[in-house]
Amino acid sequence: FRRVLFRSQISSNIESVAPQFFYLNITVAPYSNLDFWVGEESDLLVDGGIRTSVAVNITNNASLQDVVTFDLGANANWQWGWVMTTVENGSAKITMDPGTLHYVYFWIDIPMVKDAMPLSGTGPKFTLTATSSLDYETTTWDLNLKMSTFRNVSIDRSDEDILLAPGQDGRLKIDVRNNGNIANKMNITL
Repeated sequence: FRRVLFRSQISSNIESVAPQFFYLNITVAPYSNLDFWVGEESDLLVDGGIRTSVAVNITNNASLQDVVTFDLGANANWQWGWVMTTVENGSAKITMDPGTLHYVYFWIDIPMVKDAMPLSGTGPKFTLTATSSLDYETTTWDLNLKMSTFRNVSIDRSDEDILLAPGQDGRLKIDVRNNGNIANKMNITL
């Protein structure tokens, strides 16, 4: 950064006012040019109970070296972590020379489907933010996680067992629950 102290004077030809002086401290800073090559947003189909590893590339298109700080945020409290060499206070860092491409690595623990949630095709959005040390500009990439289909059924309650003689019929009341994350047709065969 280059700092310049600038002195200026304001006076008036119309009024006889004493000239006013003021000082400005101007900072001339280089600009950054970081780019996630995958675009602004991506969707990823995930299975419950799996640790999912993610790698995304970023390029320093500026003419100066940049120390880039990465932060990851989400609209859910799923567990995640970095797989990076330098991690400080929850943020990952990479020193990038001009014109170089680097990968950002992290993992997300995908929870099991529980009580039919999350629904198939839905999930949280994770936002990866890259902050330049040159001018503190940010570049973001959104990762939308979409749960895959999970089918599961449970019998929550049933009447007492009944004993049927050959040729005899009877009824037994049961409560069946769809524990999956998608509508499901159930066929019970004895």
